[in-house]
Amino acid sequence: MAHVEDRWYRTVRSPGRTTRKERTRRHGTGRRWRVRYADPDGREHNQSFDRKVDADGFRIKVEADVQRGTYVDPAAAKITLRRYADSWLQAQTFDDATRDSQERRLRLHVYPVLGGKTLGQLAAQPSVIQAWVRGLARSAVADMAIARTARKGLADTTARGVLTTLSMVMNAAVDDGLISRNPCASRSVRAPRPPDRKVVPWTAGQVSAVREALPARYRALADVGRWLGLRQGEAFGLAVDDIDFLRREVHVRRQVKRLGNALVFAPPKGGKDREVPLPESVGLRLSAHIASCPPVAVMLP
Repeated sequence: MAHVEDRWYRTVRSPGRTTRKERTRRHGTGRRWRVRYADPDGREHNQSFDRKVDADGFRIKVEADVQRGTYVDPAAAKITLRRYADSWLQAQTFDDATRDSQERRLRLHVYPVLGGKTLGQLAAQPSVIQAWVRGLARSAVADMAIARTARKGLADTTARGVLTTLSMVMNAAVDDGLISRNPCASRSVRAPRPPDRKVVPWTAGQVSAVREALPARYRALADVGRWLGLRQGEAFGLAVDDIDFLRREVHVRRQVKRLGNALVFAPPKGGKDREVPLPESVGLRLSAHIASCPPVAVMLP
C-alpha cells in the first residue's frame, strides 16, 4: 500500500494524550509531500510533490495501477527515444535491406525532432506525436541524396511508413514495461492518408510498344514482368538455373535490392521461394535471349 507523509511537520503526542504538529528539520526546504509505495516486485519507491492534492492523486493512481497490473516505474520511462530505439533496432532480426530502411527512417525523420524526448514524455502527450506527423509534410532533411524531395516534404505514403516505424518502437517499449501505452495508437494521432488513385493498367499495345523501344538485351525483363508477373527486383535477380524449360516453370529464388548505395541479393518478398508457370511462347523468347546475350556470372553481397 502507498501512503503520503508530511516532510515539514510531524505529529507529536504529549503525556496527556493530546497531539500537536511540530516542525521537522526539513521545514521550508524541498517538496513538502512525499508518497512512499512498493511496486509489484516489493521494491520501495517514493515521489515528492509541492501540494497534498497532487500527492493524494498520485497515491490513488499508483495503487490502482499496481492492483490492475498496469504499473510502470516512472524512472524507467526517462530513457530517451533515441537511446531506446537504437537498442531496439540492434535487437531486431530484419534482413539487411529492411534494417537499413528502418535506420534511415529513424535517423532522418524521427530523431531530429523526437530523439531527445523521453519515452514517458511521448507516452503522456500524443499531441506531440501528431504535431511531428504534420511536420513531416514540410520538413527539410539534411541529406543530399533526398534533398530535392525533402524540400517539398515527405509523400503521404513515406510519412505513414515513418510513423509505422515509430509505432513499432513504442509498442516494444510497452512490452518492456517502460510505458503503459503507445501514443502512436491514440485516437488523436492520425496517419497521413495517401490520396485514392485508380490504377489504370497499360494496354497490350502499350506494353508491346515499351518492349520494342528497349534495347534488345533488356527486352527479356519486359517479358518476365508481363507474362510471369515477376517484380522488378525478382526480374533483375533471375538466373539461367532458375528456368526449367523441360517442366515449363520458373523458380523465383532471389531478388536484387538496394542496401545503402550498394546492390545486394536478397530472398523474394516474404522470404519464400515460389514457382511460376512458364508459357511456351515466353520460354522461346527467353531461350532466344540466352542465345543472343550469353549470361555472365554476377557477384553481389
